[in-house]
Amino acid sequence: MEKTRLITLIAILLFSSQVKADDFDLPLRGIHGELRLSQMFGNYYEAKGGFHSGEDRSYKGGGDGTRSVYAIGNGKVVKISDLGTLGKLVAIEHIGSFTIPRKHYTRPTTGQSYLYSTENVAKIYSVYVHLTNVAVVDTQSVTKNTKIGSYMDPDGGYHLHFEIRHPDTVHVGNWSLFGRQSNWAVVGGKNTGYYLNLQYMVDDGGREPASFIYANSPRDISILFRTGDSVRVTWSSLNIRSYPALWDGTVITGLVQGAQGQVLDATDTGFRNGVFADGYFWWYVQFGNTRGWCAQDGLERVPEPPTRVKGIDVSSFQGYVDWSEVYNAGYRFAFVRASLGDENPPLLIDDNFYCTFQENDI
Repeated sequence: MEKTRLITLIAILLFSSQVKADDFDLPLRGIHGELRLSQMFGNYYEAKGGFHSGEDRSYKGGGDGTRSVYAIGNGKVVKISDLGTLGKLVAIEHIGSFTIPRKHYTRPTTGQSYLYSTENVAKIYSVYVHLTNVAVVDTQSVTKNTKIGSYMDPDGGYHLHFEIRHPDTVHVGNWSLFGRQSNWAVVGGKNTGYYLNLQYMVDDGGREPASFIYANSPRDISILFRTGDSVRVTWSSLNIRSYPALWDGTVITGLVQGAQGQVLDATDTGFRNGVFADGYFWWYVQFGNTRGWCAQDGLERVPEPPTRVKGIDVSSFQGYVDWSEVYNAGYRFAFVRASLGDENPPLLIDDNFYCTFQENDI
């Protein structure tokens, strides 16, 4: 009996112990161009009567209910809810030392805006909605590579609704909503999961997911370009901005399709290349004499021109060959005959083959 209790206690401790999070990644994994962000944090959706509290993510082409969703970092499952036709909800608590970066955003269509300041916190919540085939259980410890389920179609296309919530957030009931009830959008007598006032939504705990993840990841998750790459504008028009953000960045100048520039080192700007904000990755570039930030989606890498290497063909007619002189003349390879053909296979080897290499210590 005592042995059974001890084994049970050890199992519980191993199962529910929580490892600090020190690195985050996106909940969907894939190379750039394969992932799709269909709705951003703070978007206004008229049919739902309010503002969006997270990000809707999927793989291009949607899905079929089998595409995996992963925990963004080490943590512990603190809530699993069944939302009926909206699928399952899983919430994970992450502890550690995290930075919530400052965000300021204004919706052009509504005039509403939100602002929250940079803050260092010891805990954060990640929330995953529209799940099926949930692969975790309540109180389970997870890592960044733990699959928590797959995303489904909640009657709006296959996608994952993903949120980051402040540690002081007041989670309501099944965690599908948070904060003051007076700010919940209602259409047809039902809560839509959206919020009436943008600033109240962030005051009550909503935070932009992608900017949090990128601020707390020690590496660039977006690696489409490298410093020094030549890039070309693919959009019909693309702006160079003073700041890596859509709404905060003042437009310095506009670029036309086909314009060519270069990716610069962003170290001295206070940001890093590939930073995510307002639905785009941003890169510090130079076009002509103008430097600033451009959205990654409007750029492509310019292929390097093919490199040509000079070589020579050597036979017995050349006699002695000074290979040092050949190298200094810019030649980097040579064809040297090693036999006399099919009539006398390997028995007869061209003497020039031996002489040429032996005399040059090759």
